[in-house]
Amino acid sequence: MVPSTEPDAAPSFMPVDLFDVEVSVELPEPRDTPLNVGAFRTYPPEGPPLANARREQADTLNVVTLRDLEPGRYVAVAILDYPPASPTLPGSEDTVTSSESFEVIDQSLSLSISF
Repeated sequence: MVPSTEPDAAPSFMPVDLFDVEVSVELPEPRDTPLNVGAFRTYPPEGPPLANARREQADTLNVVTLRDLEPGRYVAVAILDYPPASPTLPGSEDTVTSSESFEVIDQSLSLSISF
């Protein structure tokens, strides 16, 4: 919610439109490890993702949805989370890749990432 800027008005909030981003993550072969995909404002990522999705096992094609993103510029980051499990902090054993920067404007969109 964004505060209203009307003068002399009681504080009120205007709704912010939220959008979904469908991310297709391609791998050369299935992996017996979780796949985490997150949306970040910066790369390399700083802090937690603004939206995230997880698959318990990574297939050759994984389609996940990053939900409820506000309009703005993002980078999608995909992480194959090999043991020991560390979904919030990738370790040296994990494989990481990212999308190009993309912009959420006024509609949901789709993008692809490949390992």
